[in-house]
Amino acid sequence: MMDLIPVLVKGNKRGYEDFLDCSITYCLTDGQHILPCYISGNYKENAKLSIHNLQAHLYLINGKNMGAEGFIVTNRQKLYGAAEILSPYTIDRLVESVGDSFWIIPSSVHEVIVYPDNGEDPEQFRKIIISMNELLNPDEVLSNNVWKFADGKIQIA
Repeated sequence: MMDLIPVLVKGNKRGYEDFLDCSITYCLTDGQHILPCYISGNYKENAKLSIHNLQAHLYLINGKNMGAEGFIVTNRQKLYGAAEILSPYTIDRLVESVGDSFWIIPSSVHEVIVYPDNGEDPEQFRKIIISMNELLNPDEVLSNNVWKFADGKIQIA
């Protein structure tokens, strides 16, 4: 049985669902492998496939430069795992771990990095994101913006 999993890609693309400065598309998975195809929201509605959220994996990291511990959020396959930030289950786990306000660094289409909000200037995170993106394959860049979770929603900071 093939399932659809959500995938975040850079930019707001026509025919796809928008999420901040990205688009949500879907890939096929057999539970162990992810097939890199992009399915628009219109096709998803007509497909006889179930939408499956892979269980997010949160990896604790020590952000020495940030003065706080954070988490890398991805999926088991570590492919297109940035979309796990869309899952209410993932958000609930992060709120329990870092509090109800936190920064989200979209480090690639494969993962996001989360740090608690301790009143930092979002510009410091934006500089980190731009530096990281220069090292990535352009297809793996997700965003040049820092995102913030506060008041129950994710927004561009």
